[in-house]
Amino acid sequence: MTSWLFTQLPQPLQDVLQLQSVQHGVIALLVVLLAKVINSRLNQLKQNNRLPSRPWDSHKELVLLTGGCSGIGKQMMQDLARLNVKTIILDIKEPSFQLHRTLVKEIASRIRNDQGHPTILINNAGVAFDETILDKPEEQIRLTMEVNILSHFWTVKEFLPDMIKKDHGHVITVSSMASFVGLAELADYSCSNVVHPFWVRTPMTDDIDETGKHFGLSVLRPEDVSGAVIKQIVSQNSGADWG
Repeated sequence: MTSWLFTQLPQPLQDVLQLQSVQHGVIALLVVLLAKVINSRLNQLKQNNRLPSRPWDSHKELVLLTGGCSGIGKQMMQDLARLNVKTIILDIKEPSFQLHRTLVKEIASRIRNDQGHPTILINNAGVAFDETILDKPEEQIRLTMEVNILSHFWTVKEFLPDMIKKDHGHVITVSSMASFVGLAELADYSCSNVVHPFWVRTPMTDDIDETGKHFGLSVLRPEDVSGAVIKQIVSQNSGADWG
């Protein structure tokens, strides 16, 4: 079969492929590609604690999403809804969107009847106050640290034990580009973030978005970040996604 395919190639290409140097190059390329595939597979097994990923079943999942009323959180809620995944939203403010009354009752009833533990925890909630360290009230600094850092520890302490017990679950942490770029009036916010999805167009970054246009800075959409997060969840694999 291989010989027949080779004879179907144009004569000039056959002549090139018959050169020993080209053959060695092709073999080297195939070895590199094979090594890359093996390395990727080994990394995946390592991240998953040497366990194979399991088929995704949305009906077995219960998501607890903090900060789900706007921005990235709202987009993740909508993307999860399209996958028919039950999602509980925790936020300090009312939703900026309307939910059908019947749908809300149905979801609330299902959650109460299931009385189950979340299988996916998405720590997405975040706050920011744009004032200098000297002008910013102590309460705002403490709130920034409580929401952006400490709340992640508290939610993990509450819900991770059951995930470990069942050997099933995902913990997602959404953070900010501010971990790399210290802003003059957002010092505490920058300190409270360690992972970044670059700037994302959300209510929190409206002012930055407008300013960035003058400098040619690109701003991601909530859909970009949400899509990467949902893809990682559905893959049933551990790991990091840098967008």
